[in-house]
Amino acid sequence: MRWVLAQGLLPPVDRVVAKARLGQAYFEQGKLADAEEALNGALDGYREHIDIPILHRNVHVAHAQYQIGAIYKRLFNSIRFRLPVESMKRDLIDKSHFFLKAQSAFLRTIRQGHAYWAVAGGFQLGSLYEDFYDHMMTAEVPKELSEDDRKIYFEELRGYIRPLVIRAIDVYERNMGMSDRLREKGEWSQKTKDRLDRMRTILRTEF
Repeated sequence: MRWVLAQGLLPPVDRVVAKARLGQAYFEQGKLADAEEALNGALDGYREHIDIPILHRNVHVAHAQYQIGAIYKRLFNSIRFRLPVESMKRDLIDKSHFFLKAQSAFLRTIRQGHAYWAVAGGFQLGSLYEDFYDHMMTAEVPKELSEDDRKIYFEELRGYIRPLVIRAIDVYERNMGMSDRLREKGEWSQKTKDRLDRMRTILRTEF
């Protein structure tokens, strides 16, 4: 794919598709910086030739935008809260940064208007909040805390992270509505329903 692109002979639409596929290949190899560069190249080509009708709601353009979100979500998920506390503070800053970058990319995926990838992007938006909740709940706790102290700690923690659960439910519900409107009842719709059921159960039983 790199060789084909280097020849400079592809028409605009094919060049967008080639860069999108190259970005996907890099992503699957774990080469995230290279993947982002290729995917951004595809999106730049789309914006440069946005007047070409075939690029409207194009599956490759929407997928490229989705993959940008997937890159930052992978980085977001790679950060877990570890003691000491100073390290946790840095982790929270870095994790929040990747959260916002992934969120922005998935919102843009929805705006692309391709039904399949719009619902996929909506699911990933909800899962960002859900994963943040899970990672906060599984953060390391100082071993010297007594059992009573641990109970107080988790009670306080739940108060802080309850909004993540509520927001995840809201996003998942909106995604189910979008799935209905777009008549996109595939894997992402089912995954959304399953995660929505889980978060509703957590809100009902844990708070």
